[in-house]
Amino acid sequence: MNNDNSFAKKTRVSYEQREKMLEFMVAHPDFARHRVTGADAAREKIKLQAELASLLNSCATGAYKSADKWIKCWQDWRSDVKAKVAKIRRAQQQNGGGPRPAPLSAMEESLMAFIGYEAAEGIAVADTLEIPESNIEDSDEGTEHIPGVENTRTTKTQHRLEECLETQAAAKVQLSQSLNNLAAAINNLAAALNSMAITTNKV
Repeated sequence: MNNDNSFAKKTRVSYEQREKMLEFMVAHPDFARHRVTGADAAREKIKLQAELASLLNSCATGAYKSADKWIKCWQDWRSDVKAKVAKIRRAQQQNGGGPRPAPLSAMEESLMAFIGYEAAEGIAVADTLEIPESNIEDSDEGTEHIPGVENTRTTKTQHRLEECLETQAAAKVQLSQSLNNLAAAINNLAAALNSMAITTNKV
């Protein structure tokens, strides 16, 4: 009987895998937001999925998943952390007592900085939501089980909504930058006109 368990199925996503997953998505933001475009978009998406799966499956600790299940894991993690942010915000707005939800971990803060805090608005949250930093358990189908949040699994429609919110957040940042550039241009124009007026008066 072979007692070698080195290839036994692992079902827990480790802290190391979450860290590498986030690093990979930050390095490939279009892939992270499902916006890979171009003539070879389909091929590029498959290539990046394979790279992500190879990277995460090669970690010394954690789960072993197919490329599709790692993408599902990324989507679920984003949704869970957004839900946690929404719960924290709701608790901050309440005047009554009661236990406060756990704050975001350093990695969760990094995740939210990447996807944008605006994307967390309007997300439903279970009262007992808790997202540990490591060893989050997955089922055989690749869906993560976090105590008290089984009902927070997002549907395809919710994922599309989240992506729209992320797009809106990015657009807000771009609009703010454009307005700042416009204000700077107006100031430069005003200075130039003032300089011209001074020169004309001297003449």
